[in-house]
Amino acid sequence: MRGQIHHIDKLDFLEIYPSIRQETFKSSTICSGFLATGLVPYNPSRVMDKLHVEVDVALTPPGSSHSNSEASWVPETPHNSIQLQKQYKSIDRMLRQHRSPSTPTRVAFSQLIKGCEMAMHNAIFLAKEVEELRAANESIQKKLKKSRKRVVPEGNSTTQKAPTGVEASTEVQEVVEPGNVTLPSQAPQAPTRRPPKCSGSPRRTLRPAVDSRYCGIRTFVTAIRQQGILPLQSPAMATVPITGHDITLNGSTTFYLTAGPESGPLLIFIHGWPAIAETWKPQLNVFAALGFRVVAPDMRGYGHSTVSRNIRDYSLEVLVSDLLALLTYLERQEAVWIGHDWGSGVIWALAAHHPEVCVGVVSLCVPYRTLERGLEAQVALVNRDIYPVNEYPLGQFDYQKYYEENSKSTIQAFETDPGSSIKLIFAPGNPATYGLPGRTATITRNGGWFGGASRAPNVELNKTVLDEPLFTSLRDSVLRNGFFGPTAYYLNHSVNRTYSKNSANDGVLDTPVLFIEARFDHVLTTSISHLSEPMRKYCRNLTECSVEAGHWVGLERPQEVNAAIVRWLVTNLPTWWPGYWRTPLVSSRSRSENA
Repeated sequence: MRGQIHHIDKLDFLEIYPSIRQETFKSSTICSGFLATGLVPYNPSRVMDKLHVEVDVALTPPGSSHSNSEASWVPETPHNSIQLQKQYKSIDRMLRQHRSPSTPTRVAFSQLIKGCEMAMHNAIFLAKEVEELRAANESIQKKLKKSRKRVVPEGNSTTQKAPTGVEASTEVQEVVEPGNVTLPSQAPQAPTRRPPKCSGSPRRTLRPAVDSRYCGIRTFVTAIRQQGILPLQSPAMATVPITGHDITLNGSTTFYLTAGPESGPLLIFIHGWPAIAETWKPQLNVFAALGFRVVAPDMRGYGHSTVSRNIRDYSLEVLVSDLLALLTYLERQEAVWIGHDWGSGVIWALAAHHPEVCVGVVSLCVPYRTLERGLEAQVALVNRDIYPVNEYPLGQFDYQKYYEENSKSTIQAFETDPGSSIKLIFAPGNPATYGLPGRTATITRNGGWFGGASRAPNVELNKTVLDEPLFTSLRDSVLRNGFFGPTAYYLNHSVNRTYSKNSANDGVLDTPVLFIEARFDHVLTTSISHLSEPMRKYCRNLTECSVEAGHWVGLERPQEVNAAIVRWLVTNLPTWWPGYWRTPLVSSRSRSENA
């Protein structure tokens, strides 16, 4: 049905049903369906026990047996590739009975069939694309109409009426405990809460990373691909060529990875501490396969980019200028910027000072107006129920003060055994630590990251979020560049705070923003702190979601992160979707408007 095939003959259905049913109800397929909805972990056997699916009709009804005789064949126009293949086999069988030569008649006939299949596939996908784009256009028009609605003020009130269909309360994703998963159709109604007051900003709907509308996508794709209806590779499973390049401007070199069509809408991914561009590969593969042009640079001090020994070269003002230079080199005027950790701090500063180059902003883990405004601003938002001020004066941000006061010993400790340091840092999230004080709150008290030890303890690679190739690349980056650059990012809090005071539009962001919380990130969990309050106040078009993962959410839960970004792009930036302006509906409307 999603492929626009709204009818299937009974015999065709009975013929393909057994194989589709077998594939659909595999544990691995159901697992993928639940994973797409974000309902993890789950018990496959518990789901299978509740699915008592029985076939009430015979697979070969009386009178429906197929005959090989020419007289029993009734010519009908095929409506999909299954019927086409079935008719092809019947005709081919008759040709063999008449002892027709294999060439050139049968070869020409086979080529004709392949051409028909290609035409059917193209028609299916084009019809689906037109349907989605038409729905997106209708949604935009409805929003424009609703935004003009007003209510008559009562008394001295001048408040405008919220657009119809936008709820005053916000949706909050329900926490699913292990062993208590229900099917999407049985999911209870999510609780709601009133959003905080936002200094004139419109009310927003907070959406989870994925919802029940994503359920069954992989099941559907797997089943119909087996039948030959969809012979294309799923974007979520695709691998595209990723190439590396470098540019040198004003004496500084920036290395970057890129993939996807050169003319595609531009997405730029900015990594954080102590990562490299390669950590974005789970996102680069998917979005390049969808038709976006994706770019991920190695930031200063990392990978193959410039490594400076000047601390001020790692200030936000300099880093923002690097991104602007990269955008100019790519011969683009704007992009959707996606950041994580310190990469988020940089793109927040970019959006605040140069909103004209930002189509949209996506931040993983780090909320707006926190990291980029210095240590003092972060400490002011600490949850003092978890971090009492007398015991944890700097809360979970104690480690940043330790860097400032002990930068040399910190650098030396991380560099002593780069491999062990990387494996310790890139650990997955731990649900057991949720709501408890994190280790970053006691770095000073413990004498460093490793409890006073001179090097990191060894951790098995399978207990991290890394695979062997990515681990090797990260370790080699540290061996090549050291830890001075990564540490220097934390040594510019004062100049960064001064820089942030000169933001455009008083720091208010009108561009669409997506914030993805990593629920088990013990430093930046927004659901149990005040960290997101400034962001909700200063972002006019904000979408929030939460993924149950640790700080390295893009590596630990790439499917959920990718699904959240895709949904946000389709909902908030439909015109940035690949091919939007080439569709007949949009192009014809544009021509009529320009006439």
